[in-house]
Amino acid sequence: MSRNKLVVWSGVMLVMLLLVTACGTKHTNVDLGTVANGTYTNEYFGMSVNIPQEWIVQDDETVNELADLGKDLATDGDEKKKKQYDYSQLQTLNLLMISQFPLDEAVLNPSLIVNAEKVSKLQGIKTGEDYLNSAKKLLEQMGPYEFKDIKKETLGGKEFYLLEASIDNGETLVEQKYYSSIIKGYSFNMISTSMDEASAQEISKVLGSASFK
Repeated sequence: MSRNKLVVWSGVMLVMLLLVTACGTKHTNVDLGTVANGTYTNEYFGMSVNIPQEWIVQDDETVNELADLGKDLATDGDEKKKKQYDYSQLQTLNLLMISQFPLDEAVLNPSLIVNAEKVSKLQGIKTGEDYLNSAKKLLEQMGPYEFKDIKKETLGGKEFYLLEASIDNGETLVEQKYYSSIIKGYSFNMISTSMDEASAQEISKVLGSASFK
């Protein structure tokens, strides 16, 4: 994989978890949260997280464009898969997406996504671990990922399940951390992407600032 292609993938990979699981019920109106004074706050899910001063908060239009691009790459013209992903997107709340650099810059871009997807026990999804196992199956179809075992980790006083995934093109190692916890009938997810030790430390600081009521 060339560096240019990896740059594209580092953007597309940001939103792939938005497309993971088809759900059985539509969500009601839920607070999408606000950004003020360098902090994202969501009263419905009872959480907040600090945003580094120079990082960029991506708007809804940008997130939707990336989701569409990710869908095209993941489905590769398969209309049945496209319908499944379209349905999944209808169930997903895109709460926050931040990146260290503008998405149109030709650089590998550390980032964090926060989203929530309505889930049902009828789907077999009772825990964040169940959700991440579903996410893992999708990622395995997308590329030569390597995975660590899913484990529990606490963020801001809240217990999450964590899936760590990485993909290496021989030049750059892209690492992602997928956190998931079931909150109020939603799989509440935080997904980080880093490319080196410096960006991993930046992401760690952001995740470390998360707080849950």
